[in-house]
Amino acid sequence: MNIPALLGFGLVLGLPTLVTAQTPMAPPTLVQLATGNTLEVVYPDDGPRLTFMFKSEGTFTAVFPDGVAGNGDYVADDRYVCWIVKVPMDTEPGRNVRCEANSTEGHGMGESWTVTDSYGDKPTLTIRPGQH
Repeated sequence: MNIPALLGFGLVLGLPTLVTAQTPMAPPTLVQLATGNTLEVVYPDDGPRLTFMFKSEGTFTAVFPDGVAGNGDYVADDRYVCWIVKVPMDTEPGRNVRCEANSTEGHGMGESWTVTDSYGDKPTLTIRPGQH
């Protein structure tokens, strides 16, 4: 029996699998999923409720507690999203800039999940289709 020939034949049979095998795609980031849609952020214990609408050009509009409209800019990579609130500017210095994990933790459109934010609070996030 020709062992090297059998091994070679096995490699030939395995090549189509190697060639067609693809690396699985990473799940979308929070910003990728939220862009063009509505991100709702609800803090526990009757805490504040915020709504963000991310635009693909790096801007966002938001509705803050008490219905206060706002807007600003954001930057994001695979790990973090950081935003700068430009309007309203009624917060203490430094509180208008924030960075959070840019992850959906495997969740998708319409699902809700709880995260721990950069201040240690635990809001619930939900991404809804469309911007409203």
